[in-house]
Amino acid sequence: RWIYGGVIGTTGMAMPILPGEGPCIRCLFPETPPPGSLPTCDTVGVLNTAPSTVASIQVTEAIKLLVGKGISKHRLLTLDLWTGSYRFIAVQKDKNCPCCGQGRFDFLEAKEVSWTTTLCGRNSVQISPSRATVLSLDDLSRRLAQAGKVSYNGLLLQFQIGDHELVIFPNGRTIVKGTTDESVAKNLYSKYLGN
Repeated sequence: RWIYGGVIGTTGMAMPILPGEGPCIRCLFPETPPPGSLPTCDTVGVLNTAPSTVASIQVTEAIKLLVGKGISKHRLLTLDLWTGSYRFIAVQKDKNCPCCGQGRFDFLEAKEVSWTTTLCGRNSVQISPSRATVLSLDDLSRRLAQAGKVSYNGLLLQFQIGDHELVIFPNGRTIVKGTTDESVAKNLYSKYLGN
């Protein structure tokens, strides 16, 4: 048993996860979104009060769980601190859920693995995503423009951030220039594309 919480920008969400009694995270989000399709903390930021607000809600739900009274079962709380809106969304367990319905733990078993390779003599690392994807480079270019210099020619997107440049292709393949360290490249990929 645990309490899920997430924050991005001015928004957040929280929900108790009660294995065997209700929906799991995969019931809510069956598939991971394609890289670059959602904002990240580095592209839109996080309002400084949002993490503490969501954490307070998580702690309150944990206390309810410990004392056995008033837990918010089968509902996800979403909030936007900027607009002051709070809303509960009823969620149901998906009997066909790969995780809680079928007992598969694909993300823990890491069946989907991206691969990287250092490009000889180019001070660059190429990252290929773990699954086939189609990125909206147009949308991604608008989001990344808030964090660094972007050049988009309709075929590929170039994103300059500090000493590094990410060349992003529509299939998610990315060349990270300015490093031969695969962990640095993966970190930049995750930071700005979200996966």
